[in-house]
Amino acid sequence: MTYQMVEYLDHLTVSDRQLLDKAKSMLDHAYAPYSQFYVASAVRLQNGLILCGTNQENASYPLSLCAERVALLSAKANHPKESIDTIAIVAKIPKGDIREIITPCGACRQVIAEVQSRQNSPIRLLLNSSTEISYIIDDALDLLPLGFHSGFLT
Repeated sequence: MTYQMVEYLDHLTVSDRQLLDKAKSMLDHAYAPYSQFYVASAVRLQNGLILCGTNQENASYPLSLCAERVALLSAKANHPKESIDTIAIVAKIPKGDIREIITPCGACRQVIAEVQSRQNSPIRLLLNSSTEISYIIDDALDLLPLGFHSGFLT
């Protein structure tokens, strides 16, 4: 996987810091009564508009939705002609800080790759933990090498 590690938030661009701040501001809207793992995501469209999503758990666990999919699919449903430029992903737990960088689950990686393919332009990922450290991934396909794609269906 190719990524850039940024050790301090003030080393990010202003627009990336704003995107992370927006995602962090959404963490309290996550619904995670079972896992206590709160995740929020903010996507920035090419036109600069920012849309957010949070994880939404369900007592029937497979019916739960991750923050990344909520944000991405909402963006594509409401702004189908706009490409997604960057997705920021943050998480928190009530017990304390998350020291590791949180990455999308396999299902979210597949959905991000599909959206990227659909819009025919790369989606950047901005991943952050409870520390100052962030990872920037310039192409979502770096998260899903040898991924399943529409070419298999033809």
